[in-house]
Amino acid sequence: MTVFVALRFDNETQKYKNAWENFPQTEEEFAEARSQALNGLRTIRNTALQTCDWTQLPDVTLTAEQVEAWRVYRQELRDYMSTVTDPFNPPAWPVPPQP
Repeated sequence: MTVFVALRFDNETQKYKNAWENFPQTEEEFAEARSQALNGLRTIRNTALQTCDWTQLPDVTLTAEQVEAWRVYRQELRDYMSTVTDPFNPPAWPVPPQP
């Protein structure tokens, strides 16, 4: 039996959370589960990037400091996947700048 942490969406809190699950798995099944967990993290990351694309447009009504803060946050999101060593227990996500 293999025990691992899976990323699950909690409808009650409207947030993702880790959930311990026990599954009998072969090495191939575990590799597939790991791949799916990584893909899930990439999807979350890509969605976060898309939702703040507007902050980097040339006609945005943000100060130069705000644009820079969003640029830094977006770079942290891009770098996030390189910090993931265990997709079943991922590191904390970068925090977006406050408006």
